[in-house]
Amino acid sequence: MRILIVEDEPKAREGLAALVRRLENQALVQTASNGAEALALCEKAVYDIIFTDIRMPKVSGLEMIQKLDTCCQQIVIVSGYADFSYAQMAIQHGVADYLLKPVSPSRLKELLSRVRKNVHAIKQTCLTGYLQDYEFLEEDHRQYLQQRLDLGNSVLVVHGERETGEDAARKKWTEQLSGFSGDVYTLACGSRYCCVISGRYEEEEIRSAAASYGLNVQSVFADQLPDVYRSLIGAEPVQRQNDTESSRMVRLVRQFIRENYASEISLEVLSKITYVHPNYLSKIFKRETGENISDYILNYRIEQAKRLLMDPSLKIYEVAEKSGFHTSKYFAALFKAEVGVTPSQYRDSL
Repeated sequence: MRILIVEDEPKAREGLAALVRRLENQALVQTASNGAEALALCEKAVYDIIFTDIRMPKVSGLEMIQKLDTCCQQIVIVSGYADFSYAQMAIQHGVADYLLKPVSPSRLKELLSRVRKNVHAIKQTCLTGYLQDYEFLEEDHRQYLQQRLDLGNSVLVVHGERETGEDAARKKWTEQLSGFSGDVYTLACGSRYCCVISGRYEEEEIRSAAASYGLNVQSVFADQLPDVYRSLIGAEPVQRQNDTESSRMVRLVRQFIRENYASEISLEVLSKITYVHPNYLSKIFKRETGENISDYILNYRIEQAKRLLMDPSLKIYEVAEKSGFHTSKYFAALFKAEVGVTPSQYRDSL
């Protein structure tokens, strides 16, 4: 887990860093003296948790948060100001928590224990959202990336032109792969050879061996992999003209709904995965999509119900349950209101 502490007071910064290292001895903890320095670090690495002061020179904590893609990170405000207006601003910016200085070790321990449980789930949801933009990836590649890679962790991508016929040197390289530490995954990229090495690995050893076989090595973060693949197969890059924090947040919500539509989905649950207040999330979703979250959930469930009604072996109550409706009566009423006919009539018309 990567943790960044942003604080302009040296004693407070180093004191909090030491406390976090003591409580999270497996975490990589880095520090920055202001928001500008933190933003520069965030361009080079993805942090799971960012602790930040509010009032700092150059770039304040709130200004820094506004510029960050916080959907895949958990932000904790650490401030000496107990003024409710600061807490209110923090909530509006989607922070995970608000700590008052001096930071209590017991309070910090409780907070770290709570947010640590969400780190992996959040990153997996983020990665799924990223990968949905890359339809050119084969399903097994997407599954591998989602199951084995961790946003924020660096991986090595080794690639080169695929030789025609049997290539003795390339065969030796493939055999040598088994001797490297780390998780090696080979995939087809059109006319090019490509493999991804993740986990614990010796980068210099791999770079040296790859160079002797005429292969290129790139060190990237997990969320950059789709773009690397796209460039290797010569596909056009994905255009994200409005890929702001708000649009990322909406993508996370849509992804969660698509994966969990058969279960109960509340605004409170969605606010937890995006780490923003429910009211704020509702406003963002409405502004970005033009519809309410509840309408989106209902419409998606209705579309899934239409698909399930095509299966004659399923009873109406089974379709209702699989589509996320509590009872068949409730399902029938909503279905008719949205589609204009009952589920049975819709099935008969197919």
